[in-house]
Amino acid sequence: MPSNPLHGASFVLSTPDPHKLPADSGAEIAFAGRSNAGKSSALNALVGVHGLARTSRTPDAPSIW
Repeated sequence: MPSNPLHGASFVLSTPDPHKLPADSGAEIAFAGRSNAGKSSALNALVGVHGLARTSRTPDAPSIW
């Protein structure tokens, strides 16, 4: 089985200002869904890093970290 290219991903930054985002460097993946639908858990499982995307048992307002 080939190695997972997402394994070991790391958080870079969070900003509401699109001008502060890093330059494009490859493919991008988006997750969309309702609150507490498992988007963050799916991302954590794909990259193999516990806690990369924050999770909660209760729905929250979106936040910038």
